[in-house]
Amino acid sequence: MAILLRHSLYRYLISSANKVSRLISYESRGKQPQIVENLEARFKQASQKLEQVNTIALIDGLYSQEKLNFLGISLRCEQWDYFCQTLPNLLLAFGLLGTFFGISSNLYNLSQTINQSTTNDNLVAQLQIPLQNMGIAFSTSLAAILCSSILIVVNLRYNTNFAKSLLISSLEDYLDNIFKINVQGDTRLDKAVDRMVKQQQEFLERFHDKVGQVLEATIGNAANKMVAANQGFQNNVDSMVNRFNDISSSMATSTDSFQASAFSLQEQMQTVTKIVPKFETVANKIESSSQKYLQGAEKIEASKFSEHLESLTTELAITQKAFLSLRLS
Repeated sequence: MAILLRHSLYRYLISSANKVSRLISYESRGKQPQIVENLEARFKQASQKLEQVNTIALIDGLYSQEKLNFLGISLRCEQWDYFCQTLPNLLLAFGLLGTFFGISSNLYNLSQTINQSTTNDNLVAQLQIPLQNMGIAFSTSLAAILCSSILIVVNLRYNTNFAKSLLISSLEDYLDNIFKINVQGDTRLDKAVDRMVKQQQEFLERFHDKVGQVLEATIGNAANKMVAANQGFQNNVDSMVNRFNDISSSMATSTDSFQASAFSLQEQMQTVTKIVPKFETVANKIESSSQKYLQGAEKIEASKFSEHLESLTTELAITQKAFLSLRLS
């Protein structure tokens, strides 16, 4: 069964490689394995998005999913291949393990038989069974080694590693040198040009943004300061003009008031000019009256009017007291 499995896997890989070789040789396409159709679909999809497709990774990824159906069991080709490579070593290990286990178990039986035997004839008869068991153990070990050797020879004859390498190299040659030419879409040069144009556009957009930010950070602040200073200067000029207007209005009002005061003063001066002669006349009259008053005073003082007035006052007081006393009585 292991030989049939190895042969089936080898034949499947070689058959797939031969079918791909027909595509490389531009022969009739025929029926191709499923891995070819899957690779073509994935390669088309990747070519539309990538500038350069990693063909090796694409082939390895799809080959690892390739399956082989053997006796109703469907497993991946790599799993079947690993099983075929491991089976000879596994048989060899089981054969050696059976040999050593049989020898170990029969050695104990031999020691018991020798210790219990009393005669030579009896000893030979009792040794037959352990020796037969050891012979069976050696026979099974030799059979396992023989099967393992046969499987190793079969693996060498049907070298699946060689078939796998042939299939992968054929698929890579077909995808890179034949199928890529027929893939619809932009070529590598077109993609490179589009990428350069896109990068240039992104660079210009970033450059525009950076320059705008720098200009806004440097000139913008200065411009804002200039606008603020100009606004402040304009406000100061407006305030100064308003103050000048207020001062002019005040000066005009003061001028009118001063002119009115000058006219009033002029009228008062004229009035004073008219009054001064009269005032001088009155002053002269007052002076003459004063002189007459002084003369009258001197005459009164000379006539001793005060003494006579005092005596008259005393007599008047006496007369009043007498009158009062008469009235009381």
